[in-house]
Amino acid sequence: MGGRTIPGYVQAQRVVQDTTYCTQRWQALKQQAGVYTDNTGRSCELMKLQGLLPIVFKGVQYNIPVCVWIPQQYPTAPPIPYVQPTPDMDVVRGHQHVGADGMCYFPYCNQWTVHSNASGLLDVMVQAFSAQPPVTAKAPPVRAPASVPAPAPNPYLRPVNASVPAPAPVTAPRPVPAPAPAPPPDYRPAPAPAPAPMSDPERFVTEAIVKGLNDRRTDLNTEYEELLDDQQRLDAGRVQLTEGLQRLEEEKRGLEMYLGDVKEQSAELQAWLAAHPETEINPDTIVRAADPLSEQLLEETARDQAIEDTLYALARAFQDMASDSDQAAQEAGLSSYLKEVNRLSVQQFRSKVLQQKIRARRADLGV
Repeated sequence: MGGRTIPGYVQAQRVVQDTTYCTQRWQALKQQAGVYTDNTGRSCELMKLQGLLPIVFKGVQYNIPVCVWIPQQYPTAPPIPYVQPTPDMDVVRGHQHVGADGMCYFPYCNQWTVHSNASGLLDVMVQAFSAQPPVTAKAPPVRAPASVPAPAPNPYLRPVNASVPAPAPVTAPRPVPAPAPAPPPDYRPAPAPAPAPMSDPERFVTEAIVKGLNDRRTDLNTEYEELLDDQQRLDAGRVQLTEGLQRLEEEKRGLEMYLGDVKEQSAELQAWLAAHPETEINPDTIVRAADPLSEQLLEETARDQAIEDTLYALARAFQDMASDSDQAAQEAGLSSYLKEVNRLSVQQFRSKVLQQKIRARRADLGV
C-alpha cells in the first residue's frame, strides 16, 4: 500500500510503521487492504499482511501462505493471523496452533501487551510452524485402472537370487528458497505425515471445542473493547477531577489569605478600641478625606449610593401599591413614580459625571 493506511485506525502511524517493518524483514509479505468479517458477521475494511512466510522444517525451507489482519485498535489489540492454504494444500488436522478454518491461536496473542507488535507475532509463527508445519500437500485421487497390466521390470529392485547389486537410490536435490511470492506450484508445504483420520465423535468434539474457543474469543474481544471505552471515560474524568482539585486549592489559598487579612484588621480594631475605651465614636468623623478633592469625591459617592437606595425603595413601594390598588390608583401611582424616578435619575447622572471628573483631576495631580 506504499505506507498508506485505512481510515478508522486509532494509531494509524504505528500501523504503517510496524507493517512496513514486517514487509522489510519478510519480503514475500505485502501490505494490502481487504474486508474482514468476524464470527458475528460484522465486516469492516482492514489492513493485512498477506503472502509467504518462509520456515525451515528438517533442514529444508518451505513457504507457508499466511494472512495477518491488523485490527483498528492495534497496537492495543493483537493482530488476527490466518493460514491460507492453496487449492493443492490442506490444513493439518489437529494442529496445535491452527484451526480447521485456518485461524491461528498463539499464547503470544492471548498475552498481548503494549510492548507486543506484529513483527513479534510473525517470529512466533515462524518458530511454531518450523516445529510443526500447518499445511500438507493434498493426496492425488486414486483411480482404479480398467485392466491391470503385467508389471514392468524395475532396475532398482534386486531379484532374490541375483548377484548384481542394485544401484543406489536417487536423492532429490534440496529445493532452492524463493526470494519473492511465487505461483501456487512453487509453494512447498512441509511433507508432514498425514495424521490418522478422526472418527465422527472426535471430529464433532473437535469442531465444538474450536467453535467454543472462537465464540469465547469474540466475547473477550467485545468485553475488552468495552473495558477500553470505560478506561477512556475514567481517564477523562480523572483529568477533570484533577483540574477541579487544582482550582479548589487555588481558591482555598485565596480564602486563607483573605481570612488572614480580616483577622489582622480585626486585631488592629480591637487594639484601637482597647486604647480608647471612653472615647465617643462619631460615625460622621470616622472617615476623613485627606484633601478637598477626596472629600468632594466621598460626598458624591455617598449621594450616588443614597439615590440608588431610594430608587430601589421606590420600586418596591410601587410594586406593593400596584398589587393592592385598582386600575385608577395604579395609573396615578405610576405617573408619580415615573416623575420621581426621572428626577432622581438626573441627579444620579450628574453625580456620576462629577465623580469621573474628580477622579481624572486626582490622576492629573498624582493624588
